[in-house]
Amino acid sequence: MINIEFRPDHVTFSDTSDSTEYILEFSDEEQYPKGAILAIARPDDGGWDDVVLTVNPDIGDVPVALVLWAIDVARGRMA
Repeated sequence: MINIEFRPDHVTFSDTSDSTEYILEFSDEEQYPKGAILAIARPDDGGWDDVVLTVNPDIGDVPVALVLWAIDVARGRMA
């Protein structure tokens, strides 16, 4: 397992929308070059109560600061 540091100046996010959901993936290429650290998804027909957060199972602990920051970003983009 990999322990990720919260470095907001290094974390990037990309958003994707398909026919069923809107997804934000959060990555830090320097710490984990294999993909997203976590993702936040909302069904297209859902509201904020339907949003889910998924942490990459290959990563160990994820700082709460990163999770809270990602939620703030998601709230702004999914509003």
